[in-house]
Formats: sequence, C-alpha cells, structure tokens
Amino acid sequence: MDELNFKITIVGLMGFAVLTVLVTFFVITIIHNQRLKVNLERDQTLKDIQLLEKERTRIAADLHDDLGALISAIKLNLECLNTSGHPENNVIIEKTASYIDKTMQKIREISNDLMPKILEQNGLMAAVIDFVNMMDAKNNAKIQLINEIIDESAISKEAKTHIFRITQELLNNAAKHANASIITLRLSLMNKTVKIIINDNGVGFNEHSDISKMKSDGLRNIMRRTQLMDGKLLLDTGINKGTQFSIEIPLKNEQYG
Repeated sequence: MDELNFKITIVGLMGFAVLTVLVTFFVITIIHNQRLKVNLERDQTLKDIQLLEKERTRIAADLHDDLGALISAIKLNLECLNTSGHPENNVIIEKTASYIDKTMQKIREISNDLMPKILEQNGLMAAVIDFVNMMDAKNNAKIQLINEIIDESAISKEAKTHIFRITQELLNNAAKHANASIITLRLSLMNKTVKIIINDNGVGFNEHSDISKMKSDGLRNIMRRTQLMDGKLLLDTGINKGTQFSIEIPLKNEQYG
C-alpha cells in the first residue's frame, strides 16, 4: 500500500512538473510574442515618423526654393513694367505687389512650420522661442514661455526634433481648440529628463475621456512620439477647468531615429 502511495505521489509530482513546464513555456511564449509585437509597432512608428519628417523637409524645400523663387521672379517682372504712359496702373501694380509680399510671407510661415531651419541651425530652445513668438503674433491667446533648459547639449538631434514637434502640436491644439486667453509653456531638463508642461485656462473637456481614443491626429502624433522615446504623458483637465499636459522624456545614449 505504501509502495502504491509512493508511486502515485511520484506520478503526481511528475505530472505537476510537466504542467509547470508547459505553463512556464506558455507564459514565456506570450511574453515573447507581446515584446515582439511592441517592438514591431515601435519600429513601424519610427518608420512612419521618419517618413513624415522626410516629406515635411521635401515640401518645405519645394515651397521655399521653387515656389518662393518663382513668386520673387514674378514680383521682379512686375516692378519692371513701364507705366509712364498709364499712371493709373501704378495703383494696380502696388496692390499686386502687396499681395505677392503677403503670399511670400505665408509661404515662409508654412515652410518654417513644416521644417524650421532654426531648429537645425540654432537648437531646440531657439526654435521653440521663434515658434512661440510667431503664434503670439497671430493668435488671441497670450503664450507665456518658461525656459529652464540652460544647456541642451545632452539632447540628441533626433530627440530635439521630437520634443519640438510635441511642443508645437500642444501649442497649436491649445490655441485652436481650448478657447484660452493664457497658455503657459514650461520646458525643463533635470536628472536626464526633459519635462514639457503646457497649461491653458480654456474650456477643457471631460477628464474621464480616454486620451488614446481621441480622434485628433495631433494628439495621436504627440502620443506616438512620446511612446517612441519611452516617455510619460499625463493629462489633467475638466469641463471649464482648463487643461494641463505634462510630458516626461528620459534622455538616453541611443538616438530615437
């Protein structure tokens, strides 16, 4: 009887061991597949953003170099017109020249919005300050910039592009949709972490809304870039309570694309 119980115990232990191995293998397989899925999604996000930046650069160059040069040539030809026999045409020429100047200014704004040269030439904060000044000039909301990044040498070129795009998108969203009169932007770098905090005193929205399900392409792009850099995004808002976006981005030795 004791021998039978011993055999039953051994068989039970062996069965338990086999079951444990199978469950462990199953769990490991699930974790591996999940990590593989996350890595594939991350790679696809990186490719999408790289393609987006490449297209922005190309379009900005086309606008500035090709279309800009063409419009400049049109204005030059317009100024060469001889109106001595028809002085009344001077008014038309002056108005047309004014329209051309406005068109050129709009092209410069669009080109700069697509790919600001100042970001590459002078760095992150110079680009942010330039963008804030541009928005201040054309929006009703007053933007208050608090710059706590003294030395941005620790931020890679790729990370600067992502941080600028996130800041740009958040400011655009606040200006267009929040109906705010004051927008505060704080940028800081401490303990190898960049923090972006944007507050507005606008209309806000339901704080229980799932931000990942919002249909705004701008917000989706913010989330994608934040996730790509292993950052954290926090949202604090409510109906008629304004909105605060807080984003923390850890700086790493590797670059983000």
